Amino acid sequence: MADMETLLAQASAGDASAQYALGNAYHLGLSGIRAHLPTAMRWYHRAASQGHVDAQVNLGLIFMQDIAKAGGNKNPEQARHWFRRAAEQSDAQAMYYLGRMLLDEDGVARDPHEARQWFEKSSAAGFVPAFNQLGRIWSDGIGVTADPVKAAALFEHGAQLSDASAQYNLAGCYLTGRGVTENRATAAHWYRAAADQGLGDAQYNLAVLLTASKGLTADLEEGLRWLAKAADKGVAQAQFELAKRLRSGKGLHADPLQAMHYYHEAAEQGHAEARFSLALMLEVGAGLDRPYPEKAAVWYQRLAQQNAHAGAAHNLGILHAQGSGVPQDVPFARDLFELAVSLGGSDAMYSLGLLHLRGGAIPQDLVEAAMWALLSVRNDPEGDGQKLLDTVSQHLTAEQLEHARTRAERWKREPKTVVWHERT
Repeated sequence: MADMETLLAQASAGDASAQYALGNAYHLGLSGIRAHLPTAMRWYHRAASQGHVDAQVNLGLIFMQDIAKAGGNKNPEQARHWFRRAAEQSDAQAMYYLGRMLLDEDGVARDPHEARQWFEKSSAAGFVPAFNQLGRIWSDGIGVTADPVKAAALFEHGAQLSDASAQYNLAGCYLTGRGVTENRATAAHWYRAAADQGLGDAQYNLAVLLTASKGLTADLEEGLRWLAKAADKGVAQAQFELAKRLRSGKGLHADPLQAMHYYHEAAEQGHAEARFSLALMLEVGAGLDRPYPEKAAVWYQRLAQQNAHAGAAHNLGILHAQGSGVPQDVPFARDLFELAVSLGGSDAMYSLGLLHLRGGAIPQDLVEAAMWALLSVRNDPEGDGQKLLDTVSQHLTAEQLEHARTRAERWKREPKTVVWHERT
């Protein structure tokens, strides 16, 4: 690269290559220049307007990726404009990105037919990732009649050229027998190829294959190594599975703090069962200095609200019924138990029956208690519903008990909403 003073003079005089080089320097922070996206965009734009293909592609990428990374709003229309200009000059990478936008991008009118045409041109020009996108189109039937055999062939073409995503998708074909003859060993081969390139999902799937015994020689130690790599790559399911093993000591030395770490990582990504497991550990203080029911309540509520998780609603109700880590609020606990039941949580039926038996903060209602006890026996035979029913029945007349039975027979699950407490 020429010295900056010379480069600036050339760029200011209208030299497109110099303008591109300056844009690149400010984009990437080269030659001692501090990266500055607006300045990079200004010089790229001047070069791109003169037809400089690389400047057009980089400008498109900035509008799609860099602006969003910097905290701004991406601009799909501008990105598509510049990708199209470069694609029309036969740039294979621009063809690929234009195809991706026409296939997947929000804010851009989808056109699977045109997307496929650009991917075909891009692959013909030697841009390897385009083979994987074509495989997706034929595998999923996007704008075409699905053709698993053709899809597998396209994935294999990309896989042989070392495209990690194509290797991953080809492995899936061999795992399921879609478009090829099912072969778990070949699936493992391609998952390993993609895993070696750092693809987290491939690392996780390889771990699953290696820790199972169906059709392959199990290798628990290697499988767990790949599971850990996938977890550290941010694959939520891998984090959850690794946390379970660290919690139970299955195949690994038990480490509740590490288990909680990985549960937390997966929970932050929205993994429902990781959120629940994390809340359970916090509630009892597994591996900690004390129980933290107040922190468990935060996760239970988030899980119940965002994931419609019956167990979380039930457990949060128990905390409020007991006043454990949260203010005691029996009416709210009742609402949470009813929510849990509406979401399919049969164990909350027992808790509702117990609340109505005890009364206090809510009026005692023995018929209601008996109804929930009957429903608990019916829906959760292994639970304590029968004990509750025996206790309640001692205080009911035959007529009251029959009334409870009739109500239980007519009962059906209905949607339930609650007014949520604010939590930090």
